[in-house]
Amino acid sequence: MAIVTAFKKHGLLWICIVLLIIAGSLALRGELGGQKKLKAIRPAPSFALNDMNGNLVRSSDLNGHVVLLAFIFTTCPDICPITTSKMVQLQEELKQRGQFGNQVRFVSITIDPDQDTPEALKQYASQMGADPAGWSFVRGTEQDIQELASRFGYMVQNLGDGQFVHTVTSLTLIDGSGQVRNIYKMGEDMVNKTVLGDIETLTSDLKPVSASSS
Repeated sequence: MAIVTAFKKHGLLWICIVLLIIAGSLALRGELGGQKKLKAIRPAPSFALNDMNGNLVRSSDLNGHVVLLAFIFTTCPDICPITTSKMVQLQEELKQRGQFGNQVRFVSITIDPDQDTPEALKQYASQMGADPAGWSFVRGTEQDIQELASRFGYMVQNLGDGQFVHTVTSLTLIDGSGQVRNIYKMGEDMVNKTVLGDIETLTSDLKPVSASSS
């Protein structure tokens, strides 16, 4: 009887406390109201690299766009082509939404510029179904790329004989202000639904940008 009386007296208070704890937890996780909040992780390093047509692509050219950026090499046997294939799936979804090349751009940076000539990048992009209207495949010197990867916080190592190892959790989402907002696993562990949801969160903050101004 005493327990029942105590619950009647304090039960509502405890329910309120539990609800407040749950609400606070959801808010911290950025899921309150069904909207995920992505905190800025760090500024994305600047770069200036040549695309497969010899045009200079500067990181500053991408300002005002949400950018999905990957370090790859075209002779990679597994993780890179799987990641690129999944990015192509994202590309098609973003095209349907009218965002690819307009609000969202993709950048693939080769870590093997000796093998990945402009012609090799063109062939790879074409075979994979990448649309150059919103996707840049870029290259620089091997030293420049390794230094750039390091500034992103990723490891790239040349093992010789065309073999490379690199950080596989390095697919990078950058907002329109040049801030890294999320980093994803590559290959089979890449979850398109998560990436697409994060892209939607960031594009909602963008001002309209015409494709011709990119």
